[in-house]
Amino acid sequence: PKDVRETTLEAMATASRVASFVGKGEITLSPEVAYIIPEKCDNCGVCIEVCPVSAIKRSSNQVTIDPVTCIGCGICVPRCPRGAIDLHNCTEDQLIAQIHGVCSGGEHPKIVAFLEKEIAYGSADLAGQTRQSYPHNVEIIRVPTTGRVGLKHVLHAFAYGADGVIFVEDHGGVFTEEALREHLTQMKRELAKYGIKPLRVMSITTTLPEYYKILNIFETLTSRINRMGPIPEETRQKIREQLEKA
Repeated sequence: PKDVRETTLEAMATASRVASFVGKGEITLSPEVAYIIPEKCDNCGVCIEVCPVSAIKRSSNQVTIDPVTCIGCGICVPRCPRGAIDLHNCTEDQLIAQIHGVCSGGEHPKIVAFLEKEIAYGSADLAGQTRQSYPHNVEIIRVPTTGRVGLKHVLHAFAYGADGVIFVEDHGGVFTEEALREHLTQMKRELAKYGIKPLRVMSITTTLPEYYKILNIFETLTSRINRMGPIPEETRQKIREQLEKA
């Protein structure tokens, strides 16, 4: 259930989007659009199954992405078993470089928080506007949706200095709460094979006014990691070696 203020804000936002679309008679496309890397694609169709807006189609001999229908959520990118999809303006190289950058310095224990770029990040920003603060050891990375972040990205975070990872998704977004839960369950199962305990990863969904949920999860995981201690360097080194082989 939502209160009157939140319901009104969301209704106004929806009405604004509809009015801008109908009034102008044209569509503004996001530069973040997924694209196929033909030499890697084997036409398996996994991306077609996970696309929330059916922007990916398969013809007789190739997979194509409709740039108008694609909303740039990035959910398809980490799901591709051959790494044959990337996302303009949030490419694999760019995202991994950003992860390495936030993990290389700052306060420890390091926690990397992946926030959906619109509602989740806006909620965190709202916390700052209300003069609320969160632990300085938390580093935020904006992503189209948290579905853009796969096992490889989280392994890079742990390998290069992070001791905990947080996912914060838009409660009403295309990457649903159920999808996020399933994504994290599978990811934690795989992380355990690398010696990373599931308790080092947390997730929530939020609406714009619920910035307190973000502050709470930042505080909760920071306290938990302080009790658990940092990831041993030996474990980090083994993960780096595995990533280099991949």
